This record gives sequence, structure tokens and C-alpha cells, in this order.
Amino acid sequence: MSEEPETKELIFAATKEYLRFGEFCDACRKYRYIGICHGVAGAGKTRSAREYARWDLLSPLFPEELFTLVGRRYLDDQFPHRPFATPGSPAFADVLACRTVYYTAPVAATPLRIEREVMALSATLSYVVEAAEQASRGKDDFLLAYRLPKRTELVIVDEAQRLKPAALEQLRDLYDRGHFGLVWLLQERWSHLGMHIRVDDFTDAEALAAIVRITGSNFRVIHRLLMQIERILEINHLHTVTKEVVEKARERHVLG
Repeated sequence: MSEEPETKELIFAATKEYLRFGEFCDACRKYRYIGICHGVAGAGKTRSAREYARWDLLSPLFPEELFTLVGRRYLDDQFPHRPFATPGSPAFADVLACRTVYYTAPVAATPLRIEREVMALSATLSYVVEAAEQASRGKDDFLLAYRLPKRTELVIVDEAQRLKPAALEQLRDLYDRGHFGLVWLLQERWSHLGMHIRVDDFTDAEALAAIVRITGSNFRVIHRLLMQIERILEINHLHTVTKEVVEKARERHVLG
């Protein structure tokens, strides 16, 4: 009789880079900023984001079919899904502080699909956190009101380079309406926007900050500004994007 190999739980090491990422997410969450985290594949962006959101702890508590605020099912006047009722469920105390949604952008998706999926994840996070709060008060059976209290304070979008401008605008619209912070995780190129500029071509955070300030994180305006930046680099035989290059691109192109 063969023995099953022992499965060892992987331990996450909080590196200096992860701590910096956590501080970055904390700021976006607290001040409701839009932030961009970039790097090559394999740099640890996804693992760091899932750890920050505690997604490996939360996602097993979600119902098999994500529900939205409309069309919720009832069973004997109770919600059919009780996150902490099964053996092996994590302690509800571990869930109380969770406020972050982790979302992986599909390879191809309409803006409507993205809106529904992000809203469903936000509603489910709110449901699970509310269940944890009720359990902490000793209430195992509870019936939530029709309107869930909103718990989502940050949405992290992984593989953002897959999204087309219309999908990015949809997420920006959700950000405007949802009053939560938003973080994009993307690889080093802007090729999905038709750009050949690499994120590594930016000399420092000042140049990126100038783009965010000038465009107000409007992705149509970002697209036009990046096109002008690329033109300036080509004409002047430059290889890096500085704050001065960004400002020059703004002067040469009417934005808005």
C-alpha cells in the first residue's frame, strides 16, 4: 500500500519589498487613491496581493455561486450560505479586519462582465465580514437586511495589462461610485494600449506621478499622453521618461 506524500503548507515570508507593497496598498485604501504596481512576470506581485487581501483565507468562505445585491436566494428565511458553520472554517476573528477584494482580470471581457464580477466580489466580501461580526457577537443564525453594509475599502486588479481602455474606464467608473481605493498590478509594458514604452523607461516615481496628476487617472487621456511621450522620445532619440518629458508632452498636446 503506497503512502500519500505529506503536503506541507507554504509559509509566506514578509520581505522588505512586500512590506513596501503593503504600505502602498494601505495608503491607497486609506486615502482612496488609484495606484499602479508594476514589474516583470514572477516578481511576486500576485502572491503579495493575495497575501495582503488574505484571499486564500477568504475565498474558501465564499458561496459557490457569487451572489449580487439582486436575486439573492432564501432558504427557510435564512441565507443558504453560512461561512463559519463548517468544520475547518477559519476563526471569524481572522476575517474581521478584511476589507480588500482581489480580482484577476480576464483575458477577454466586456466592461459589463467586469462590473458584475467586481460588484459580486465586493458584495460577497461584505457578506462574509458581516457574518464574522455577527459570529463574534455569538449569533450563528442571522438574517441580513437587504442592503449589506459596504466593507470593501480597496480593490486590487491583477493582470491589468489584459484590459482594453473601455474595461479600464469601467473600473475607473466603479472606483468613482464605490468610494474605495484601486490598485492595478501589471507587467512592464503598456503594449495593450498600443504603446512600446516600458515602465522601466521611467526614471523615477516623479515622472509617473506627473502622469497621474496631469491625467487625473483618466485612461483615455493617459493613452493620448503616452502617445505624445513616445513621439517625443523618438524625435529626440531619448530612452528614458523624465518629468520634463512628461511636461513637454502635455504642452504639445491638448488634453481633456
